[in-house]
Amino acid sequence: MKNLRLLSTKTMTVMVLLVALCATGCKKDKKEPENKLPTVVGTWSHVRPIGSFRNILTEIQLKADGSGNEFILNITTGSSNTISDLNFKWTVESSTVLSLKFDDGSVEKYDYVLNAEETRLTLTSESGDSKEYIRQHE
Repeated sequence: MKNLRLLSTKTMTVMVLLVALCATGCKKDKKEPENKLPTVVGTWSHVRPIGSFRNILTEIQLKADGSGNEFILNITTGSSNTISDLNFKWTVESSTVLSLKFDDGSVEKYDYVLNAEETRLTLTSESGDSKEYIRQHE
């Protein structure tokens, strides 16, 4: 009888240990946050002063579907007129090159830099001209 009780106690101890081991799982692996690529999608504006009381406003709209629009407006005191309003398709060719293909077939490529807050976009043309655009809140 004493052996039966000892066997029963050992069996119960092993069972409790097994249940404890099985019930205690491994720590869940934390998922690594996805590397969020900076997004140039949005509306960007650049203002260039041209003398007293005159500015050139360039607005570029980059849509998520790859389409876009470049709108250039001449602004003077009391009036404004549209210089150009062009549609294009855009792609990011690498982590630093933005390509715009206009409806007339012409292609413009820019090196781009997006600041950490994704509020300023600097475009540098192949000829070296650089413009800083500010993201417009929609």
